[in-house]
Amino acid sequence: MLLIGKDGTEKLRADTVPNLQTVYAVIDGMPMRGREMSGNNSEC
Repeated sequence: MLLIGKDGTEKLRADTVPNLQTVYAVIDGMPMRGREMSGNNSEC
């Protein structure tokens, strides 16, 4: 599995399907996700 951010950089690479908690942790650590969770999402 390969997870790529909107900036085009590789965020997570795994040879097997990783645990969903791991995937969510990586996504939640991304700056855009932080803005979404704080309610300051002005991009949509």
